[in-house]
Amino acid sequence: MKAFRVKSIKLRPIFGLIVLLINFFFVHFSSSQALATVENCAVTTNTTAITQATTTNLVFTITNNDASSYNWIKITRPNFRFTINSGDSDNWDNAPASSAITFSSGQIAADGTSYFTVNVTTIDSAANAANWIVQVSDDGGSTIGSCTGTTAVSIISGSNEPVQLANLNALNITSTTASVYWTSTVDSISEINYGTTTEYGSSSSISTPNTFHSYSLVGLTPSTTYYFEAYVEDSNSNIDYEVSQFTTSAAAGGGSSAPVITNISAGTITSSSVTITWTTDIAATSVVNYGTTSGYGSTSSDSTYSTSHTATLTGLTANTTYHYQVVSTSAAPLTTTSSDNTFTTAVATVTATPTPTPTSTPTPTPTTSASSSTTTPTSTPTPTPTPTTSASSSTSTPTPTPTPAFITTPDGKIIPVIPQDTTPPTITLIANVTKPYITAPKMSVNATDDKQVQRVEFSIDGGQNWLPVEGNTFTPQVKEDGNYNIKARAIDTSGNIGISEEKTLVIDRLPPRVGGNILSLGSQVVTPLADGSILMLSGFDQKITMSSVGGATTVDLITDTTTSKQMFSLVKTPQTGLWSGALSFTSPGRHKLNVRSIDGAGHKIERNINDVIVLPSGKVLDKKGAPIQDATATLYYQNPASKLWTKWNASAFKQENPQITDSKGDYHFYVPPGKYYMRIDAKGSRPIATDIFTTEISTPINTTFNLNSSPKIKIGSFEIVFPDLFNDTATVNTNFEQSIKIDKKPTLVGRKISKFILPYSTGGNFDSKSILGKKNVMTFISSWSPSSLDQVGILDKLIAQKRLNGVIVAVGENKTKVSLFQKRGKYNTPIVVDSEVELANLYSINTMPSHYFIDEKGVIKKILYGVLSEEEFLREWKSY
Repeated sequence: MKAFRVKSIKLRPIFGLIVLLINFFFVHFSSSQALATVENCAVTTNTTAITQATTTNLVFTITNNDASSYNWIKITRPNFRFTINSGDSDNWDNAPASSAITFSSGQIAADGTSYFTVNVTTIDSAANAANWIVQVSDDGGSTIGSCTGTTAVSIISGSNEPVQLANLNALNITSTTASVYWTSTVDSISEINYGTTTEYGSSSSISTPNTFHSYSLVGLTPSTTYYFEAYVEDSNSNIDYEVSQFTTSAAAGGGSSAPVITNISAGTITSSSVTITWTTDIAATSVVNYGTTSGYGSTSSDSTYSTSHTATLTGLTANTTYHYQVVSTSAAPLTTTSSDNTFTTAVATVTATPTPTPTSTPTPTPTTSASSSTTTPTSTPTPTPTPTTSASSSTSTPTPTPTPAFITTPDGKIIPVIPQDTTPPTITLIANVTKPYITAPKMSVNATDDKQVQRVEFSIDGGQNWLPVEGNTFTPQVKEDGNYNIKARAIDTSGNIGISEEKTLVIDRLPPRVGGNILSLGSQVVTPLADGSILMLSGFDQKITMSSVGGATTVDLITDTTTSKQMFSLVKTPQTGLWSGALSFTSPGRHKLNVRSIDGAGHKIERNINDVIVLPSGKVLDKKGAPIQDATATLYYQNPASKLWTKWNASAFKQENPQITDSKGDYHFYVPPGKYYMRIDAKGSRPIATDIFTTEISTPINTTFNLNSSPKIKIGSFEIVFPDLFNDTATVNTNFEQSIKIDKKPTLVGRKISKFILPYSTGGNFDSKSILGKKNVMTFISSWSPSSLDQVGILDKLIAQKRLNGVIVAVGENKTKVSLFQKRGKYNTPIVVDSEVELANLYSINTMPSHYFIDEKGVIKKILYGVLSEEEFLREWKSY
């Protein structure tokens, strides 16, 4: 024990020295490290302006780009014009003072982001923008670093307050119509979205700034609840919105009589589509039965109650006569069916459509001969009756007794009769619209009435919405290219309405460009191959939807092959402004797909979009290669959650399962991503059960199967076929890129991006120079594309987490629509607005979404299409 004590005493000074050295190095290097790590803090605020004499919340978004965690935050006001009241942040303590607030006992991890709310009050006068100071520390405030970013906040006068929406209401509700009204605190443009669910589905924008806003909803369904939201946007891009709902009334008169069908017409006839229209005297549903015989066989229906009916039939065969009949049913329900009608589709070639020449009925020429003279009059006059007089009597038409000017009431009072005013005002619209305009010209009206004109209004959309005319002149506030149907109306003090003749104003600033597109088969979106081409199967109809700017009045798709040309005319949906139609091919091979758009001024643009590779249908053959008719092809799908196998639900994708082969032995499937196997059965043949196969994208299935005969014994004229106890096996080919010659390196890969400046949806501009010096991915989207909606959520998360650098570009939509899209999705990443499709045309953007991976020098390294997962983004991000 004594020896141990001696050694202990000798070691004690050495141990103490070691402890002192450790403490010295720890303090020295930890202090240096703390100072070094608080260097890359970024901060932004939720607003750049606060109204004078108000109390509101400022939200500071602080991002830690350093290697160590922050545990202390101090936010200091720029000057005495702001007073700090309180603060808040999850899992942080705070100590507020009038000039600064300190947050402690929390943590912002390395590469993390936190939000700090500071409640402030402003003085009662405006002030220029001044910077708030944000400081952070990773050692409790001993070593402090400052954050950089946008923290300048101004104080604005009350007259510059952001717009607010109020008084949203639905009035004059009938079974099929309603009028929606709302107000705004300042002049604003507005938009309304509506539908039978909170996903809406229909929308319309009003581009004329005003404080009173209205929109007429038509073609609604009786006894149905509709949801709607209204948005307003002021000149400073501030936005406000409200949501509401209403329920339409039951169909009026629905039980009294069946609808009367009139004005049946087949128009806009192409080689593969036709538009059938008709009217009914009361609101009713729409059904068209059609086919190549009077037995029909196909049906197009719409359950919406309306008096104006339209049905577009697609996927028709070129140069073929079709029979059709229309059917309408009222809410009673009572049904009326038309007689049989016919139309003939156009031949499958691109031909110029001649301008129809009006046919006039010639005035018949009197025919004269030696024995007779016959003249066919253009009208038969009605003779005026002549009083008949005879020796015994005289008859004449009595003169009507005039209505007395006074009447006697039941209590004996005599009161004057005031004639009811039923004469509408007369109104003339004076506008020179004989040429296209870049900006709308001033127009005037001349309104008169036998009593008094109460107000005068004008419409730019053919009478759906009306705006007041101040004095007798107005200028339509239209921002986008297009054909605008201008009307004016005058309303007198008795409520009579006079409407002017309609004039068409053509605004033509831009050429009629088309934006991105999506192709779909039922509910599945078709993803392009590596070179942007689309795989299709012979005989399939695929829907294409695309946007357009520049006021296009017609949009056609033209395919060019070595043997022939086909044209598919697209139809514009008024509520969304999108163009859509069906593509269908019978000849396998590669087809160049061009789009041709023409605007109201006659300007035409034609350019190539996706190439289409049409594959032949799958076949079922015998062992000698002869087709087997009436074979059954059944596709099975594995549920990824339960791992159970079931028959694939093909009806959701506009297909059938199982399929019965035709005389050529043909079958065809087009399936979304998933795990599958197939079974092929035919009488007298051994069945085939394929290997399990997996599809990563939407994929056509067209494998050829050769079936062996079932074992059998033939005795004389008798034949005994033995049951098959086992299946033959086969492999389904899903890797078409190996068998199709495609260019996996698009032409833009290897090129440097062009210089451009475009606005952000939230204000300010994006300059392409800002991405130089670091890798980026530039993703092109459209808010109307479901695939883009899925993609933005994924990309926004990765950018916010700083796992990659990204730029999101919205194509062919105005700033307001993109801003609303961003607000609804609560996306943090600013979205660049390519409203005039200049950038998308420059980079040949066709499919939505499209991704351009760009290196530090601005060179495009790779182009990918479709929705990418987080893992796919990061894998591609690290590959160059």
